[in-house]
Amino acid sequence: MKKIIITFLSLILLTGCSFFQNDDSNLQPANEQKTIELYQETNYSYYYQSLDDDEKELYTEIYNCLTNYDNKTEINTADYNTVSKINDYVLYDHPEIFYLNYYEIQNQVSHYYYLPKYSYTENEVTDLTNQLETVRNDFINSLDSSLSDYDNLKAVYNFVIEKSTYVEGAKDNQQVTSALIYGNTVCSGYVKAIQYLCDGLNINTAYIVGKPLVQTTENTEYHAWNLVVLEDDYYYIDATWGDYVDNNSFTMYSYFMFDSNDMLKLYQPTDKYETTKTNTYCYFNHDGYYNNTYDLSNLSSMVRKYQNTNIQWMEFKFSDDCYQKAKSSLIDQQEMFDLFDNFASGQYQINYIYLDNLNVLIFKLA
Repeated sequence: MKKIIITFLSLILLTGCSFFQNDDSNLQPANEQKTIELYQETNYSYYYQSLDDDEKELYTEIYNCLTNYDNKTEINTADYNTVSKINDYVLYDHPEIFYLNYYEIQNQVSHYYYLPKYSYTENEVTDLTNQLETVRNDFINSLDSSLSDYDNLKAVYNFVIEKSTYVEGAKDNQQVTSALIYGNTVCSGYVKAIQYLCDGLNINTAYIVGKPLVQTTENTEYHAWNLVVLEDDYYYIDATWGDYVDNNSFTMYSYFMFDSNDMLKLYQPTDKYETTKTNTYCYFNHDGYYNNTYDLSNLSSMVRKYQNTNIQWMEFKFSDDCYQKAKSSLIDQQEMFDLFDNFASGQYQINYIYLDNLNVLIFKLA
């Protein structure tokens, strides 16, 4: 009797586009007993930790296949939705796997196979991996060894933004290589670059995906950002939106180390996320730019602090109780000139941005 083999083909896209096709090839089932090498957590495996035993087995099968650059491995299910989810989870947890183009699932009687198709040859993968490791090692070696994890995170954030430009359709734009080697990327590249660098610093980060709730210039229904674990608490980073480009370009810290409450004002996660317990390492609290009241003298002290750090775009966050008062007073009533008079000479102008969803006002002397 002729064996029927069903092959599913999945494209690796942020939106998860996929399709399946039938295949009449006569693939023979493997006779040897399947052996699965246990998955070793070399990264912060955020998604792996959430799986049940069967899903962890599938994750391990896919992970081992990809890291060994195998062309085929037997898996424990042919259910498309399950394989698609676990395949995504492997890639979310492991930015160093940048070379998977798409995969097929073959179902032959009682045997199921995962067949990856690669975007690079094995030698090219080795070369690009070496380039990534060089970028990461050079970056880490440039850091002061006495820096805290928070300061290292800020250095990572700055480095990725400085090294990358948001370009839709860029080469490998869903992969870490696009950001750290080619320099042109989209949100996935920013996220994976931060993951990859933080892994070298032993800072746990994860890839989070969802739908943006605010208007952006990105032409996509989905977006990705980072979860960060710091002292048993959870914070979020979005280097894509932090890479501000308009008439002016600068690194915006409003999207560096924000809490889960602010995260839910920005996006609707499509999968799991974590709740922030304290705001200790939120940027505005940690660096001293958070305001519980509208007070020009306090803001003046913050302006002086910004100037001492050579940051030109000055970002201030306000509590719900005083944000509208601050926005109205500083912008509508132009009290921003009262604030900056002591820091400017001659004629000057002030550029400003406001982020109502985050209660943030941003100013720059010009």
